[in-house]
Amino acid sequence: MTQQELHEVAQGIRSPEEVSMTLAEFLENDIDGYEYVKGELVPMSPPTRIHSQVSVNVIRYLDRHVDENQLGEVHVQATFQVGERG
Repeated sequence: MTQQELHEVAQGIRSPEEVSMTLAEFLENDIDGYEYVKGELVPMSPPTRIHSQVSVNVIRYLDRHVDENQLGEVHVQATFQVGERG
């Protein structure tokens, strides 16, 4: 996949289903919001509230365990949405 093709997918000019790529290309380009399935980019659904709550609970447990056992630090990537889901 060329940089131009990646740009077109990111800008919504080209459908991700129109672009095939190798797993190595997918991993090299850090493409957010897509999964790699059989050589194609597939848009990921946003997480549900239940998924988010499970994630928070796991992070809390992990952070407490790491802190109590002086194992280092826990870092997470946070996402949020403002407004109603469509």
